[in-house]
Amino acid sequence: LPDYLAWARTHNPRLDAQSAQSEVLRENSRRAGALPGLKLAWGEMIIPVETRVGPQQRIFSVSQSFPWFGTLSARENSAASEADAAGETLRGLGWQVEREVRAAWYELGYVQGQIEIVSGNLELASQTEIHARARYESGEGPYASVLNAQMEIGRLDARLAGLQDRLTPATAQLNIAAGLNTDRAIPDIAELPLALVHAELPSREVLASTLAGNNPSLAAWRYQQESRRHGVAAADHRSYPDLTLGVDYIMTGEAAMAGVADSGRNPVIARVAVNVPLWGVQVDAEQKASAGMLRATSAGLSDTRLRLDGQLENALFAWREAGRNLELYGRTLLPRSAQNLSVV
Repeated sequence: LPDYLAWARTHNPRLDAQSAQSEVLRENSRRAGALPGLKLAWGEMIIPVETRVGPQQRIFSVSQSFPWFGTLSARENSAASEADAAGETLRGLGWQVEREVRAAWYELGYVQGQIEIVSGNLELASQTEIHARARYESGEGPYASVLNAQMEIGRLDARLAGLQDRLTPATAQLNIAAGLNTDRAIPDIAELPLALVHAELPSREVLASTLAGNNPSLAAWRYQQESRRHGVAAADHRSYPDLTLGVDYIMTGEAAMAGVADSGRNPVIARVAVNVPLWGVQVDAEQKASAGMLRATSAGLSDTRLRLDGQLENALFAWREAGRNLELYGRTLLPRSAQNLSVV
């Protein structure tokens, strides 16, 4: 089992995909906080403009836009929280994959154990049939006992064939959970961890507290909620103007007349541009959309918290029920069955 778990942590395709997604979102957070790209422009005068100092031939310009103060940090924080949420999803998926591997492993061990028990029952039924036939042939027993034994043999034969056939899909499920090819050999599972059932569980309050503080699904929702809050802040900044600073350099030829002062001198122009969000429809729509996403995320967090609380109650019930069943079979039914077998 430890080998399968170790392999699953590094080879399960879902874990690999989620890990890649987390890395993508982490890089997106770096990109969200960066300034827009520097703009370089070149223009050629198709018809040169003649000026006093000479003809203007071409123009080179460079400009840089600057969003309103706080916009970049809000976008970066929103993307970073999104990446943190993906990291928590990856952590929860890792636990889920481990649970699937363990469940498939124990299911396979359960099937193998059943095969061993049914094989023993089949051998016992065969011996019973021989004994019943001998009693019938000697006139000491009814033929119905022979028929009953033969019917039991047929039932156990079918049960054994079904269990043996079930080994293949159970093994495939284990291999799929671990990220292995489905045609690998069936592992021999020596024993099931029955001793775990006798372990002491923390109290209901401690488990609920641990769930609230450490569950990956809740943590992912909280990071999503934080991301949406920063998204609302970034949307609010859209109502403020952006600033663009630029420099133009105009190449100028020599003046047509000799002796002109500053002949051929290339002028340099500093530019300041302001992007004014004059039409507020787009900004208003983005603000409302961001606020709606925040409300939806908050509702999702509350819903997940309620569902997990219900799942905790179901898990505790299943744990207690398993303990009661083990008590029933281990201390009541199995000892009586053993006495029955001895009598037979």
